[in-house]
Amino acid sequence: MSGVMGLVPVTLEGRRAPIWLRAGTDDVWSAQNALSGRGLNIPFSPQTILEIGAGAGYRSAALAEEFPDAKVMAVEPDPAVRRVLKLNTLPYPNISLHFCALSTVAGRYSCADRVGTDRKPGLVEDPAGPIQARSVGEFLRERQCGAPHLAIITPDAASKTLLRAPWSLATRLIAVETGGKLLPLTTASCFPEGQYSRTLSGDYVLLRPREAMIVPKLPRAVPVFAPGGILRPLRFAHVGTGQFAAFGSHGFRLTPNRSGAPATVFFSHECYNYKELHAVVRGISEKSVVRCAIQIIAAGQKLGEMTVVLQGAEKRTVAMVLRDHRGSCEVIVTAEMAESEDHEEAAAEITATFLG
Repeated sequence: MSGVMGLVPVTLEGRRAPIWLRAGTDDVWSAQNALSGRGLNIPFSPQTILEIGAGAGYRSAALAEEFPDAKVMAVEPDPAVRRVLKLNTLPYPNISLHFCALSTVAGRYSCADRVGTDRKPGLVEDPAGPIQARSVGEFLRERQCGAPHLAIITPDAASKTLLRAPWSLATRLIAVETGGKLLPLTTASCFPEGQYSRTLSGDYVLLRPREAMIVPKLPRAVPVFAPGGILRPLRFAHVGTGQFAAFGSHGFRLTPNRSGAPATVFFSHECYNYKELHAVVRGISEKSVVRCAIQIIAAGQKLGEMTVVLQGAEKRTVAMVLRDHRGSCEVIVTAEMAESEDHEEAAAEITATFLG
């Protein structure tokens, strides 16, 4: 990029959009590291990602492409990189930008000083500074978001106290960008070996809560609906009296609305990295055509979905492969008439189970 000034777009094979580089900076090196991962090994599919220190946005863009269903919250306090950060993240609707600093408490900071051995701009406390810091908890509550599944932290862009505060076990992985160095002792002591697995991987130190790594032993099959056992919390939409009824040990009948609105039932569940959902779906009328859909939703993201159209009294056995997730989820089942004919006896019978 010798002799070039300003912002330069570069098109890379296999990427949906060009990346923007600032001439005269180390952006080429930063982009190469971010796009290659450089040790950022994520052994699950996070639904929410908090990136503290998004910089020029190369890592944000790489995460958005790798996990298109994830919500990526890119936080960057340094106003000098705002323009290039916006350009590099604009093609990705699952990235939200937040130009602020995150800390354990509110306060004011500045990026004017240069700190550290690499002499890069760093966040420093400054009562008269132009950057307002927010607490992480307040930041997440305002966005109606719980603890992120994945947190990536560049220490230069975070307050000194941020890595010394307790993190929720719902944050399954904290990746601290250290440039291949170990964590300072003061920081490492806040993540004791008995509670966290610490791994030096490329440019990152990866911290995983040991408790969150323990997956309970599951029975072979877990029914979605078990009226004879623990009844899962249910919610209904467009379901009147007699449109939902149990049958057998863990099956239910759902009757479509003749008005055309889908009859929908919601089952709340705790998901323990289930691999599949198996369902047996049967129509009860020789004349009707019923469409039955099943979705699994967690944190506003789909873990899986499928649709079955039942011709008459047809019986279908179907399987849905689920994305990796541990935590609460919701099973949503809908039934609707697939054709305009009105059949009083139209209904679908569903038996569904999770497999671990």
